[in-house]
Amino acid sequence: MTQPDQHDTFPPTASTPRGVHRNLLNDSQRRSLSVTLQRVEMAAWRLEEALTQRSTPPLVLTRLINPLDEQQQTALLTLARLIRQEIALLAHEYDLAVTEQNFARLVMAEFTLLWADLEDVRPQKLLRYGNVKPALHQVLDPQLQHLIHLVLTIDAVGSGRITPEQVFPAGSSQ
Repeated sequence: MTQPDQHDTFPPTASTPRGVHRNLLNDSQRRSLSVTLQRVEMAAWRLEEALTQRSTPPLVLTRLINPLDEQQQTALLTLARLIRQEIALLAHEYDLAVTEQNFARLVMAEFTLLWADLEDVRPQKLLRYGNVKPALHQVLDPQLQHLIHLVLTIDAVGSGRITPEQVFPAGSSQ
């Protein structure tokens, strides 16, 4: 399978001037189009990343099934690249601005949501699904608390509230 260049950019292939269709959209419509295309672009990028990885990471609770054959992988990789090319053309023709997304903030946002999800599987919250055995509070709560601490530590390191050295002091085993 071909490997995409890590710095692939897709300049518009049409000879149309930048912003040729800009006046067809008002600011709110342009913003809506831009946000949607950003989401599609990121999904295409994630697909490319997944297809070009040599192997999947060892996961405990998730097993990827129905592996794609080489032809499917090549076709999906080509389609993801075509999507990014089309987005480049749309961005050019509608004069859509590039927005920067802070990687640390994206990670912190995801782990903040995961913290909320972890809080919702504490034994006292699991009561909404039926009776909870008393021992579950003693066993699961401390385990979830430790996992919540790790998730919140990712947020704290990513935001700069604590340093990596505070999490992993020199000489400590990680």
